[in-house]
Amino acid sequence: MQGSAARYIYEGGGTDSNVFSLQATLSTKFNAHWSLNGAAGASLVDRTGQGTRVSFSGNLALCRTGARVTACLTARRAVLPTGVLGTQTETDAGATYRYRLSEHGTLAFSANYTKNGTPFGIETNGNEYALGTVSYERQLRRRLRLISTVRYREIFGSGLDRASDYGGQIGLAMRLGDIR
Repeated sequence: MQGSAARYIYEGGGTDSNVFSLQATLSTKFNAHWSLNGAAGASLVDRTGQGTRVSFSGNLALCRTGARVTACLTARRAVLPTGVLGTQTETDAGATYRYRLSEHGTLAFSANYTKNGTPFGIETNGNEYALGTVSYERQLRRRLRLISTVRYREIFGSGLDRASDYGGQIGLAMRLGDIR
């Protein structure tokens, strides 16, 4: 079991919120390759002037790990803070796939679908989106790694006609301290 409590205070907006969460956790390995990790519970959201709501929260990850491939299916629902709305619920489902090309290089793909809402039924703009990511990492030296990522996002919901967006990054990561 795990639990948490949080208070979100927004000055001038009257949207202060208290969030209390309690979840039961599960972790199991079916065999050397398959594992299941998850949590399920509820979040109690108390918002100034709007009363109290109970919202389901939890997460699930089913993964297969092999010598060169790691693949996971994931799902999550959480209550998160926002500036204007006090709190929002975020529900997402996705998949990840990592393939070790060599001793030094890894290629990864991920796809996620996310939908946002509020425990109080307030409609939000741009409340759904799909995100796809491709990344490549290469170990250059013992302490130096190249990281590159390309992503594409499509936004849906609430009658918005917003263009898709894309981006990427490339950089170096250096590990400091003792390597064990």
